[in-house]
Amino acid sequence: MKNKLQKHFPMIRTKGEALEAIKNNKKLWGIFCSWKEEYQQEYLDVCTGVRGLKLLYDTYFKALIIL
Repeated sequence: MKNKLQKHFPMIRTKGEALEAIKNNKKLWGIFCSWKEEYQQEYLDVCTGVRGLKLLYDTYFKALIIL
């Protein structure tokens, strides 16, 4: 099922597509499987556009102002 962002940005993957891409790479799959389930879900949420990244924006704004 597509979320609202996928309607506007079709390059955003579904959960199944993201998992398939991870499974196709042995190294990524090993890393992914070593995570706790909550972190796996959080990663998939970011990949599918359900959630955004947690960033400290202040650092980026300071870098832009200095430029």
